[in-house]
Amino acid sequence: MIGPAGKVLSDASMVFFNQPGGPSDPVELSMATKLWTFDIRPSRAPAEVEKFYLTIAGEGPVRDVKGLVVEARSTGQSIQLKAPEFNEEKAVILAEVYRHSSGWKIRSIMQGFNGGLGPLARHFGVDVGEPQTAIETTSAPPPPAPVAPPPAAVPAAPVAAPPAPVPQAAASAGPSSINLSKKGERSAINLVNDKPITAYLKWESRGDLDLYCLWVDVAGHAGMTYYRRLGSPGEAPHVQLLGDSTEPGVETVLIHKPEALRYATIAAYSALSNGVGSFKSFGARAVVDNGAGQVVTCGLNEKSSFSYWTVIALIDFTVKGEARVSQVESYGKRFSERAPVLSPDGSIKMSAGVVEFK
Repeated sequence: MIGPAGKVLSDASMVFFNQPGGPSDPVELSMATKLWTFDIRPSRAPAEVEKFYLTIAGEGPVRDVKGLVVEARSTGQSIQLKAPEFNEEKAVILAEVYRHSSGWKIRSIMQGFNGGLGPLARHFGVDVGEPQTAIETTSAPPPPAPVAPPPAAVPAAPVAAPPAPVPQAAASAGPSSINLSKKGERSAINLVNDKPITAYLKWESRGDLDLYCLWVDVAGHAGMTYYRRLGSPGEAPHVQLLGDSTEPGVETVLIHKPEALRYATIAAYSALSNGVGSFKSFGARAVVDNGAGQVVTCGLNEKSSFSYWTVIALIDFTVKGEARVSQVESYGKRFSERAPVLSPDGSIKMSAGVVEFK
């Protein structure tokens, strides 16, 4: 059970095999062979509970659990959320039950943690006494203030070159968690054999954001992985988006073969249904994880309320054995539906690509 800050409220807010709850509790766990059932009773939960998360963790990879499905039933209705094909993840957030108007809804998350229970617990603010390798979360920012209509003049599309070189230490071998908060800052993480680079677009506020991974492969060919072109582990360039989110939360892209790419971006598109409001007000950020405890988070600083596009981060794979993550924070032209374009040299041109309309 999760409160408004995105954290577990207390030890009593966690339900698992050693603490299954009972008929009078907000959540009760019943365990049978190949079937675990959580009875969720939101009306009995503390008022500050905003979400319930269903998770799984074990000693081995979750991929070894065959036929993993979350089935939700309520008032005669049912829905099945099938798990995708995982890699080395030992813990996964399967689904989220969240407040919606006067009721509750469920949605698929399927976000994995290679480090297992420790990173999963720390993701929700639980201290398990191990070195931190998890993605850090922040409290939801206040809703954006009303904004005035835009002026008639429309500025030309900006062009973002690769961030200017800044002093940087070589990637360390051990776990690390780095926050890049200024444009042009960069940090390197190691590439680990047989582990994908996992990148997240995360947000905390209202609305529907979409992750777009623009990429250039080693041959100089450019492309884009997004909700209409999900990609797969076995198909070049081996970049895979794990589904489309339509509620506040997270979208995840796996770069299965970083050595096949020169560059990749973590870009975000804000659907027209969101109305006006800056990506910063949504709490949008990019998180890049090497699967071995090295995590880089790129936040946003500008309040660009009339842009449908932002490129948050650029990942540079041109140095052998490393992924260099740069905070970019470039925005599209006002009210332009045109996607950004990533060039073979790593430069980014905003509002120069295909028209996107969702």
